[in-house]
Amino acid sequence: MKALSLVPTSPVWGMVLKSGPVVKAVIVVLLVLSFASWTIIFFKYLQIRAVDKDDRDFLADCQEGLGVKEILALAKKYRQGVVPLVFAELNRWFLLFQGGRRDLESQWTQVAQQRILLERQRLNSYVGFLATVGNTAPFIGLFGTVWGIINAFQQIGLQRSASLAVVAPGISEALVTTALGLFVAIPAVMGYNYFVGRLSQIEERAEGAAYILVGILEGVHEEE
Repeated sequence: MKALSLVPTSPVWGMVLKSGPVVKAVIVVLLVLSFASWTIIFFKYLQIRAVDKDDRDFLADCQEGLGVKEILALAKKYRQGVVPLVFAELNRWFLLFQGGRRDLESQWTQVAQQRILLERQRLNSYVGFLATVGNTAPFIGLFGTVWGIINAFQQIGLQRSASLAVVAPGISEALVTTALGLFVAIPAVMGYNYFVGRLSQIEERAEGAAYILVGILEGVHEEE
Protein backbone atom coordinates (compact mmCIF):
# COMPACT_ATOMS: atom_id res chain seq x y z
CA MET A 1 0.00 0.00 0.00
CA LYS A 2 1.45 3.38 -1.02
CA ALA A 3 1.87 6.05 1.62
CA LEU A 4 -0.08 9.26 1.11
CA SER A 5 2.11 12.28 0.40
CA LEU A 6 1.44 15.47 2.36
CA VAL A 7 3.11 17.59 -0.33
CA PRO A 8 0.87 18.74 -3.23
CA THR A 9 1.76 17.01 -6.49
CA SER A 10 -0.05 19.33 -8.90
CA PRO A 11 1.83 20.50 -12.01
CA VAL A 12 1.73 24.11 -10.81
CA TRP A 13 3.26 23.20 -7.46
CA GLY A 14 5.93 21.20 -9.25
CA MET A 15 6.83 24.21 -11.40
CA VAL A 16 7.06 26.39 -8.30
CA LEU A 17 9.46 23.96 -6.64
CA LYS A 18 11.62 23.81 -9.77
CA SER A 19 11.73 27.58 -10.26
CA GLY A 20 14.76 29.71 -9.48
CA PRO A 21 15.33 31.81 -6.34
CA VAL A 22 14.15 35.05 -7.96
CA VAL A 23 10.87 33.54 -9.13
CA LYS A 24 10.35 31.96 -5.72
CA ALA A 25 11.00 35.33 -4.07
CA VAL A 26 8.40 36.94 -6.33
CA ILE A 27 5.89 34.24 -5.39
CA VAL A 28 6.57 34.78 -1.69
CA VAL A 29 6.07 38.55 -2.06
CA LEU A 30 2.78 38.04 -3.89
CA LEU A 31 1.56 35.57 -1.27
CA VAL A 32 2.37 38.06 1.51
CA LEU A 33 0.51 40.83 -0.36
CA SER A 34 -2.44 38.50 -0.87
CA PHE A 35 -2.57 37.63 2.83
CA ALA A 36 -2.36 41.31 3.83
CA SER A 37 -5.08 42.27 1.32
CA TRP A 38 -7.52 39.61 2.47
CA THR A 39 -6.87 40.54 6.10
CA ILE A 40 -7.68 44.19 5.39
CA ILE A 41 -10.75 43.23 3.35
CA PHE A 42 -12.07 41.05 6.16
CA PHE A 43 -11.58 43.54 9.01
CA LYS A 44 -12.67 46.58 6.97
CA TYR A 45 -15.84 44.79 5.95
CA LEU A 46 -16.68 44.09 9.59
CA GLN A 47 -15.84 47.65 10.62
CA ILE A 48 -17.86 49.36 7.88
CA ARG A 49 -20.79 47.01 8.41
CA ALA A 50 -20.82 47.90 12.13
CA VAL A 51 -20.70 51.63 11.32
CA ASP A 52 -23.51 51.32 8.80
CA LYS A 53 -25.68 49.34 11.22
CA ASP A 54 -25.17 51.79 14.09
CA ASP A 55 -25.95 54.77 11.86
CA ARG A 56 -29.16 53.20 10.61
CA ASP A 57 -30.28 52.11 14.08
CA PHE A 58 -29.46 55.51 15.58
CA LEU A 59 -31.44 57.39 12.94
CA ALA A 60 -34.36 54.98 13.31
CA ASP A 61 -34.46 55.58 17.06
CA CYS A 62 -34.17 59.37 16.63
CA GLN A 63 -37.35 59.40 14.55
CA GLU A 64 -39.38 58.48 17.60
CA GLY A 65 -39.48 62.09 18.86
CA LEU A 66 -36.91 61.76 21.62
CA GLY A 67 -35.31 64.70 23.42
CA VAL A 68 -31.70 65.75 23.30
CA LYS A 69 -30.74 63.88 26.46
CA GLU A 70 -32.31 60.68 25.18
CA ILE A 71 -30.60 61.10 21.80
CA LEU A 72 -27.24 61.69 23.51
CA ALA A 73 -27.79 58.48 25.47
CA LEU A 74 -28.41 56.69 22.18
CA ALA A 75 -25.26 58.28 20.72
CA LYS A 76 -23.23 56.73 23.53
CA LYS A 77 -24.91 53.40 22.82
CA TYR A 78 -24.13 53.40 19.10
CA ARG A 79 -20.42 54.14 19.42
CA GLN A 80 -19.40 52.70 16.06
CA GLY A 81 -21.58 55.02 13.99
CA VAL A 82 -20.56 58.29 12.37
CA VAL A 83 -23.94 60.03 12.77
CA PRO A 84 -24.00 59.63 16.60
CA LEU A 85 -20.54 61.20 16.82
CA VAL A 86 -21.66 64.09 14.61
CA PHE A 87 -24.68 64.68 16.86
CA ALA A 88 -22.55 64.66 20.02
CA GLU A 89 -20.10 67.11 18.44
CA LEU A 90 -22.89 69.44 17.31
CA ASN A 91 -24.52 69.38 20.73
CA ARG A 92 -21.21 70.23 22.39
CA TRP A 93 -20.79 73.13 19.99
CA PHE A 94 -24.32 74.44 20.67
CA LEU A 95 -23.71 74.35 24.42
CA LEU A 96 -20.46 76.29 24.06
CA PHE A 97 -21.74 79.00 21.73
CA GLN A 98 -25.43 79.29 22.47
CA GLY A 99 -24.89 82.85 23.72
CA GLY A 100 -24.29 84.27 20.25
CA ARG A 101 -25.84 82.46 17.31
CA ARG A 102 -26.02 84.93 14.45
CA ASP A 103 -24.19 82.80 11.91
CA LEU A 104 -25.25 79.40 13.15
CA GLU A 105 -25.88 77.85 9.77
CA SER A 106 -22.38 78.39 8.41
CA GLN A 107 -20.70 77.37 11.65
CA TRP A 108 -22.60 74.16 12.31
CA THR A 109 -22.00 72.97 8.76
CA GLN A 110 -18.26 73.43 9.31
CA VAL A 111 -18.45 71.56 12.62
CA ALA A 112 -20.36 68.66 11.05
CA GLN A 113 -18.10 68.49 7.99
CA GLN A 114 -14.94 68.47 10.09
CA ARG A 115 -16.26 65.62 12.24
CA ILE A 116 -17.36 63.66 9.17
CA LEU A 117 -13.95 64.23 7.56
CA LEU A 118 -12.14 62.89 10.63
CA GLU A 119 -14.34 59.80 10.69
CA ARG A 120 -13.85 59.23 6.97
CA GLN A 121 -10.08 59.37 7.44
CA ARG A 122 -10.35 56.85 10.26
CA LEU A 123 -12.51 54.46 8.24
CA ASN A 124 -10.39 54.96 5.12
CA SER A 125 -7.21 53.74 6.85
CA TYR A 126 -5.50 50.85 5.03
CA VAL A 127 -8.02 51.02 2.17
CA GLY A 128 -5.42 52.74 0.02
CA PHE A 129 -3.16 49.72 0.51
CA LEU A 130 -5.65 47.66 -1.49
CA ALA A 131 -5.32 50.08 -4.40
CA THR A 132 -1.53 49.85 -4.17
CA VAL A 133 -1.65 46.05 -4.24
CA GLY A 134 -4.10 46.09 -7.14
CA ASN A 135 -1.79 48.34 -9.15
CA THR A 136 1.55 46.72 -8.32
CA ALA A 137 0.80 42.98 -8.01
CA PRO A 138 0.42 42.41 -11.79
CA PHE A 139 3.77 44.13 -12.42
CA ILE A 140 5.48 42.10 -9.71
CA GLY A 141 4.09 38.96 -11.33
CA LEU A 142 5.20 40.21 -14.73
CA PHE A 143 8.72 40.74 -13.39
CA GLY A 144 8.81 37.09 -12.29
CA THR A 145 7.55 36.04 -15.69
CA VAL A 146 10.20 38.06 -17.56
CA TRP A 147 12.92 36.67 -15.31
CA GLY A 148 11.68 33.13 -15.87
CA ILE A 149 11.60 33.59 -19.65
CA ILE A 150 15.17 34.88 -19.56
CA ASN A 151 16.20 31.69 -17.78
CA ALA A 152 14.25 29.65 -20.32
CA PHE A 153 16.17 31.23 -23.19
CA GLN A 154 19.41 30.61 -21.37
CA GLN A 155 18.49 26.93 -21.22
CA ILE A 156 17.87 27.01 -24.97
CA GLY A 157 21.42 28.32 -25.44
CA LEU A 158 22.92 25.74 -23.14
CA GLN A 159 21.07 22.80 -24.71
CA ARG A 160 21.39 24.24 -28.24
CA SER A 161 17.82 23.33 -28.99
CA ALA A 162 14.67 25.40 -29.46
CA SER A 163 12.26 22.52 -29.48
CA LEU A 164 8.93 22.73 -27.66
CA ALA A 165 10.12 20.20 -25.09
CA VAL A 166 12.91 22.58 -24.10
CA VAL A 167 11.00 25.90 -24.27
CA ALA A 168 7.58 24.95 -22.87
CA PRO A 169 8.58 23.99 -19.29
CA GLY A 170 10.51 27.21 -18.69
CA ILE A 171 7.84 29.48 -20.17
CA SER A 172 4.97 27.75 -18.35
CA GLU A 173 6.96 28.03 -15.11
CA ALA A 174 7.46 31.74 -15.73
CA LEU A 175 3.77 32.39 -16.45
CA VAL A 176 2.82 31.12 -12.97
CA THR A 177 3.90 34.45 -11.44
CA THR A 178 1.71 36.42 -13.88
CA ALA A 179 -1.30 34.32 -12.98
CA LEU A 180 -0.53 34.71 -9.28
CA GLY A 181 -0.14 38.48 -9.69
CA LEU A 182 -3.60 38.72 -11.25
CA PHE A 183 -4.99 36.45 -8.54
CA VAL A 184 -3.68 38.88 -5.92
CA ALA A 185 -4.64 42.09 -7.76
CA ILE A 186 -8.26 41.34 -8.72
CA PRO A 187 -9.66 40.87 -5.17
CA ALA A 188 -7.67 43.90 -3.96
CA VAL A 189 -9.14 46.16 -6.66
CA MET A 190 -12.66 44.83 -6.08
CA GLY A 191 -12.29 45.35 -2.33
CA TYR A 192 -10.99 48.89 -2.82
CA ASN A 193 -13.87 49.88 -5.11
CA TYR A 194 -16.40 48.32 -2.73
CA PHE A 195 -15.08 50.16 0.32
CA VAL A 196 -14.83 53.49 -1.49
CA GLY A 197 -18.48 53.18 -2.48
CA ARG A 198 -19.59 52.21 1.03
CA LEU A 199 -17.62 55.08 2.60
CA SER A 200 -19.23 57.54 0.19
CA GLN A 201 -22.68 56.28 1.22
CA ILE A 202 -21.82 56.64 4.91
CA GLU A 203 -20.53 60.16 4.35
CA GLU A 204 -23.60 61.24 2.37
CA ARG A 205 -25.91 59.81 5.03
CA ALA A 206 -24.03 61.65 7.78
CA GLU A 207 -24.20 64.94 5.88
CA GLY A 208 -27.93 64.56 5.33
CA ALA A 209 -28.54 63.56 8.95
CA ALA A 210 -26.63 66.62 10.16
CA TYR A 211 -29.45 68.89 8.91
CA ILE A 212 -32.02 66.92 10.90
CA LEU A 213 -29.87 66.85 14.03
CA VAL A 214 -29.17 70.59 13.89
CA GLY A 215 -32.90 71.24 13.57
CA ILE A 216 -33.50 69.24 16.73
CA LEU A 217 -30.76 71.08 18.61
CA GLU A 218 -31.88 74.53 17.44
CA GLY A 219 -35.44 73.85 18.53
CA VAL A 220 -34.41 72.61 21.98
CA HIS A 221 -31.88 75.34 22.71
CA GLU A 222 -34.21 78.10 21.56
CA GLU A 223 -36.81 76.90 24.04
CA GLU A 224 -34.31 77.03 26.90
